[in-house]
Amino acid sequence: MSDLTVFLAPTGVAEGVKDVLKDLSAVGMVRPFLWVDGADADRAPTAACWVQGGREFDTTVQEVVASQRIFVLRLCVFVPLTGSLPALEVDTERRLAELLASTSGGANVVRLRLLLGRPGAAPPANAVLALDGWHNILVAPEDARGPGMGHIALTATDNTLEIGRHAAPVVAAVSGLWADVEHTPFDAKPVLPGNLVSLARSFYRRLDTSEVENSLRRQIFEQDGGLPLPRESGAPVTYVDDVPLATQTMASNLWGKHRAVLKGDRVPYEAEQTQTIGFWAALKMFFSFLGAALRNAPAAWYARVVNSVSASVAGAVHSTVYGNNPSAYEVVANGRTSQGRQASWKQVGSATHQLRDSLESTDSERHHIARVDLSDLWQDYAKAAMTLADGGARSAELPPVQIGASRGVLRRAADVIPGPAERFDRVPGIVAATIEVDGVDATDVIGANQLRGKLGELDQDAALGLEARRTGSALDEWQSRGGNSFGVAVGRTLAQNFHERHNEVRDLMARLRAHADAAPPAESKGHNKLARWIQITSVILVLIVVASAVGIAQSWFDWWIGALIIVGSIVLWIVVLVFVFLRGQQDLFQDLNRRKAAAANASADEANLRTALRDLDRLADAYSQYLSWSRALGAFLAEPLGPNRFERAAEGRIAWGLPKSTGIGYANPQRDQLSSTAEYLRQDLFGLGWLTPPWESALGNVGDFLGSDGRDVKADPTLLWRAPGAGSMSSLDRWSGEFFDGAFRSTGSELMWEKARMNLMGPKSELVQSLVGQIEVLANGTTTFVPMVDFMAGVGDEAGQGRVDHFDRSMVTDLAVTQGLTAVKDDVRQRGWAGIGTVSVATQISDGLSADQLRLESAETPTQTQDWSVPEMPDRRSSTNPAPSVEPETYDAPNREFRF
Repeated sequence: MSDLTVFLAPTGVAEGVKDVLKDLSAVGMVRPFLWVDGADADRAPTAACWVQGGREFDTTVQEVVASQRIFVLRLCVFVPLTGSLPALEVDTERRLAELLASTSGGANVVRLRLLLGRPGAAPPANAVLALDGWHNILVAPEDARGPGMGHIALTATDNTLEIGRHAAPVVAAVSGLWADVEHTPFDAKPVLPGNLVSLARSFYRRLDTSEVENSLRRQIFEQDGGLPLPRESGAPVTYVDDVPLATQTMASNLWGKHRAVLKGDRVPYEAEQTQTIGFWAALKMFFSFLGAALRNAPAAWYARVVNSVSASVAGAVHSTVYGNNPSAYEVVANGRTSQGRQASWKQVGSATHQLRDSLESTDSERHHIARVDLSDLWQDYAKAAMTLADGGARSAELPPVQIGASRGVLRRAADVIPGPAERFDRVPGIVAATIEVDGVDATDVIGANQLRGKLGELDQDAALGLEARRTGSALDEWQSRGGNSFGVAVGRTLAQNFHERHNEVRDLMARLRAHADAAPPAESKGHNKLARWIQITSVILVLIVVASAVGIAQSWFDWWIGALIIVGSIVLWIVVLVFVFLRGQQDLFQDLNRRKAAAANASADEANLRTALRDLDRLADAYSQYLSWSRALGAFLAEPLGPNRFERAAEGRIAWGLPKSTGIGYANPQRDQLSSTAEYLRQDLFGLGWLTPPWESALGNVGDFLGSDGRDVKADPTLLWRAPGAGSMSSLDRWSGEFFDGAFRSTGSELMWEKARMNLMGPKSELVQSLVGQIEVLANGTTTFVPMVDFMAGVGDEAGQGRVDHFDRSMVTDLAVTQGLTAVKDDVRQRGWAGIGTVSVATQISDGLSADQLRLESAETPTQTQDWSVPEMPDRRSSTNPAPSVEPETYDAPNREFRF
């Protein structure tokens, strides 16, 4: 609160003012105020009552002042000039003023003394009319409809309610109490020097348009699940008839833009092909086999050769996948839990994350695995959905639907992203308890398929089979009805890729197990036979060499002949054995080629398994975030402007008691005028891209809605886009769930109505004139309809446009009248807005009058009336007697006592 009004009043006529101000507070016309009874003013602390909304709350002056920061404090002291009860002592007034000045923290204290009187009434004996340093204001005893108009002079009375109903509007004006308008005529007005009193009167007009606004908002904002057709100059817009084409195209564009984030590159596989072994390699292999044959170990040689090119599957991968995480492997590879139940996508995702963590932990350099940031994907998801709904171009890769030269938008919010109303919840209680599922969101494609699978498992159950089949039929009908929406198309794409990656992981695991569990090379009979033949031929070769050596030594033939025989035998032996070896080992070469390809493909399988596990893990995260963002967007699109929270400031209407100076009127347009205005406003409000401000406003309110848990989101709104999704209890999960359930609502209607109100107050102001052409006025219980000009009676006009106004002269001496002191010196006018209605206040103030220029009756001596009539002159011609002598008339001044 920046300002505070405190009233100090004695018992008596001021109580009528309090009663009227309290009634005005009940209908929201005046601001809260503090009322101090003069009898309690000398207490410490000073007892008071706080008046707000037509209700009183006991408090103290010190508590109210100390509990808020106040910039302007107005102290208004009532001084009764009528009635039998005494006025407050001057010391009491000054003591409260000093208390407020010392405890208000340096607030600007405006001191007002409000004199309440009627002509012909006698003030209390202790009444002090004027104090130096105060604004001394006499509420003019008159009533008029508006400035410059004739008035009714109020008569003398001691009726507190009668005095209060005429004085209270003036008191509200001079003390700054009127709501919806900043009217404070004495805050900046200098205090008149000396003990002077000013006359004051005020006029008030309030044009209540709450019913009109309520009707306009209802016609503009209530969508009933439909989306308005945007209006944009130069850009024709039409509704889309082929919904599946529009939604699937947008979903394909979205997936094409972000596909690389969710699907990594795969290592290609090598195809089996026959490779020719070179002569030297074959010769080397032959001599290796020759040694093994001579050692009688051909089987060991064969195993060594084969294993040298075998697929050496990483032992860490095998032990990690199949040993350290058996439960995770069971869920991922078999798709079922240890209890034999079908695993959900959440369980598959969790097991995938475990396997991925285990594989990464086998690396030489361990590191933390960060979840992928998919915030760009979900921001584009929201942009694409709103583009389908309002035709706004938000991304070059996600263009609006184009139908010829026109942009296309969808008719129903459910065709964009289904909301809470489209959730499937027709699962009987007994079935829901058995399968542990009571419903599924329209966008949860995997959840719907898993629900169908669970229902199929109950199909043959004797007790639940019938209900399960009925539920399955209802599920099929529900899916066919909402399967063409954009949200479902995106979910179907994610679900399809999730299942593909899951199947890929299962296949790769099977391949790696096959590699790891491959049988060792079997012993070949051909190798043993060849080895025996090599052994025999080797023995024969040795015999030939020995015989040749003996022949040379015995000179059976020349040495060169023997040497030629030895060399030729060795060469022939080698050539023949190599030829036989190569022809006999074709199966060995083929096995080596197969094992080389298997070794390369096993490495590719291992690399592809890591990539596939990463993709599956990311898809599980993406699907959970997709469910949360679909909930939030579905709830938003179903009611993008939120609830129409507009209500009248007060339910009641004042039908009795208001003076002529105070008027409350109610706009009463025709139905066609309302419809026409609503249509004009819809054209301005619902242009291309109109959903962006309400959506950004909803996102901006997330931090406040989450309370203490939303501090981080409030400080960094991007955290919401990166938060985990469904089932994680993250800020996104909790907010989207509350949004879907209706606990969080969009506030777009307030933003849109403020835009509409600014249009009505500015470029579209001519529309307001049609709405307020006829004003409904309640006066003394009677309803009348008057034009706007007659209702305002000049209160809303600028000051100084007419003649000089004068106050009623009944409480001012003739001398003051001749001096022009009854003329209006200051005419302060303000205008405020209450919706599209107006609140106009005009307060008129006279120049200062001294106390002896006020006409007041004495409290002790009755007033002597002086005869100012001119005596009638006698007719000399008709009178024969001389004129009698006339005694001079004496004038006794009334016994008045003024205290200063």
